[in-house]
Amino acid sequence: NRTEFSEHLDAQFNRLPRSVVFAEGRLQQESVSQSDAADGGIAVYDGANTIGQHTDALNHLYDVRAGFTSSPWSWLEFGGHYRRRDSRTGYNNLLANPGEGYPGFITHRDIGQDEIAARVVLRPVFWLDARLTYAWNVSHYTSNETNFDGSTVRLTSPQPTRRNCAVGSIVT
Repeated sequence: NRTEFSEHLDAQFNRLPRSVVFAEGRLQQESVSQSDAADGGIAVYDGANTIGQHTDALNHLYDVRAGFTSSPWSWLEFGGHYRRRDSRTGYNNLLANPGEGYPGFITHRDIGQDEIAARVVLRPVFWLDARLTYAWNVSHYTSNETNFDGSTVRLTSPQPTRRNCAVGSIVT
């Protein structure tokens, strides 16, 4: 069983000479209900090795971006943007006892990303583009998990994942 709702917004301001300022955003809500059952693969069914689980998950996602593009001359264009993305999911494990195995012990998950990007494009002649782009990303992950004794533990990625990337290209 799956239900999903999504909203999207785009806005542009182009009253500045040869420039565009933009913002966009997306919100998404997703609800999933999933049931699993197995007898453990034992040839003689004795009832002791059965697995049953029913999980309801609710996810909230937002993704926003804002930036600009400017081209003061026909041979030069530059721009950049900032982007933030966050996904938060809560799990309600209805049949599995907390801490009795995967995925019943996971109760919450949060994944986030921040991004800054910039670019410069040079067009010395109409058939040649020289591009230089730079992107900086930081990702993080946290989750809440239930131990075998029923206590809750919050796990966080030890260090946020950082990526720096510079790319140059020439297009003819």
